[in-house]
Amino acid sequence: MDTQEKPKVKKRRPRKKPPRQELTLDQARILLKNSIGDIKGININWNDLRRVSSDKYIFQITVDKLSMKVLNKLQEMPLVEDVYFFAKVGAGQHGINLLFKIHVVFEKL
Repeated sequence: MDTQEKPKVKKRRPRKKPPRQELTLDQARILLKNSIGDIKGININWNDLRRVSSDKYIFQITVDKLSMKVLNKLQEMPLVEDVYFFAKVGAGQHGINLLFKIHVVFEKL
């Protein structure tokens, strides 16, 4: 029988997972402009683009009209999970101004 001791192996720290890449407001703006920025007849207010949820990638844009063409283009974009829309009633210059908010839910990166 051998009485030699096996060499001790140093315990290593577990590796840290790399941080997930965040989808920024500018990146979402570029993705959305490339997809629906060229559609005629619909006024998209890009200044109103904002992130709605802090833990999910939900971004909101405001448009003056809805069309199935816009909603289908948004739904078919890569990285898009779902698209929601609802009416936003606001005061305009000549009475009630009816706008629509569109929420685009992106997949986690």
